[in-house]
Amino acid sequence: MEVLEFLGKLNILKLKGDEMNMSFETPFDEILNEFPVASANPAVKGIILVGALCDMLLRIQAAGLKKAPGRMPPFAKNLKGLRLKQADIISLLPKIENKLMEYSAFGKAKKLVAATASELLLKAPADWKLSSDEVSFYFACGMNLGQKIRDLAKKLTNDTEETEDEE
Repeated sequence: MEVLEFLGKLNILKLKGDEMNMSFETPFDEILNEFPVASANPAVKGIILVGALCDMLLRIQAAGLKKAPGRMPPFAKNLKGLRLKQADIISLLPKIENKLMEYSAFGKAKKLVAATASELLLKAPADWKLSSDEVSFYFACGMNLGQKIRDLAKKLTNDTEETEDEE
């Protein structure tokens, strides 16, 4: 009982009477909770946010390549043709953050996305029990929702430093 109480104080578990519910609330729930599979699984939410963060980085790189149409952003080579597994997501998050820092583009909004993704992935069980196809799918969904998540993150953080060349 003490362990459950401790987890409740850490906001990992929410106790309602005799019922326990895992708590995976995030600042991005207005977007993520539209999708039942994401609202119930912290790993899925985290993967989606890593995908969104990756999209933000790729947009920055693509903006710098406007003079060379048809070239893929350099970071795309890290995405393994979007055939990803759990270990790939775990290794991508620090790579994306590092690259954003190199571009001096790791503002408050992107930090919120990265911190939220980190928290969710840390709350997830050690084995996400997701196939490679599922991991790849949720990551790609995150990339597709990248602009929407970026806009919400900017709004939540009042981040005016984010560059508009990511459009």
